[in-house]
Amino acid sequence: MVAFGIGLAATLAQGAADTPATAPAPAAVAHVALRTTDIERTLVFYRDYLGLTERFRTDQVPGKPNVYYKRDQPPMPREGRLLLVDLRIGEQHTLELFAGREPGQPVLHHVALRMSDLGAARGALEQNGAKVPPAPATKAFFVTNPSGQTLELLAPAPPSNPRASSGQKSSLRGINHVVLPIREPDASAAFYHQALGLGEAFVAIGREGKGVERGVAASHQLFLSTTESEPLVCLGVFDLETFHARLQSDAPGLGLTPPPALEPGPQGDRCLELRDPDGFRLRFVELSGSQSGLAGSL
Repeated sequence: MVAFGIGLAATLAQGAADTPATAPAPAAVAHVALRTTDIERTLVFYRDYLGLTERFRTDQVPGKPNVYYKRDQPPMPREGRLLLVDLRIGEQHTLELFAGREPGQPVLHHVALRMSDLGAARGALEQNGAKVPPAPATKAFFVTNPSGQTLELLAPAPPSNPRASSGQKSSLRGINHVVLPIREPDASAAFYHQALGLGEAFVAIGREGKGVERGVAASHQLFLSTTESEPLVCLGVFDLETFHARLQSDAPGLGLTPPPALEPGPQGDRCLELRDPDGFRLRFVELSGSQSGLAGSL
């Protein structure tokens, strides 16, 4: 993977020297997808404990096409096994839960970025030596970053179809940022900044000895860190004390361990951390009024 990262950085640098890339920026985090060992148990954690709102689910039916159920549809006969659940976080972001995680498989399935121009994103990646699907995509495509993590790049959301407010009890306002561990900072910088055209206001890269989140503006949505060993999703909450109190109250009835005490976060803001049933790391930070406009509506 190290050799691949170094080779990609060199390829990207050579590609940029030959022909300037067409930057597809700006972008926004759209959703995070997780693999689950027990999807029903994990669904209880996110929906009933954290208060996320279910948008739709998909059942896998042997020998038949997968069956899709929207939350607002009338009850339908269920068959097969639950394959995927899509949950809303605030008004702009979602969380996808996939069933069937195998032992040793990473919990993180992929991170989705909504691009301002999907065709430009694909063209810039291809031009700079990154592997992309052979045919252009109109809605989405997947690409692997230099550290082996999967990204889904999405077209802009239709302006005529805004998400309604969920009214969820958790007070979660969306994904504040995502932290991804990396091996080669130079290769990652070339991939995100050069090939994808995402500026330093969107992607922050931390190296050994430098805290990736320390002193970084709230506008960053991706933190790439050589000091982190596992991915992390940070969710924004307006009233962290009320949120924390509700988690403590609901935990015994759901058979869950109460959350830890509120602590100072990397940037001095209060935060708390939890792990979901598969051990995925979640951080909750208190948002100020200036941080209320979380990006993600492209």
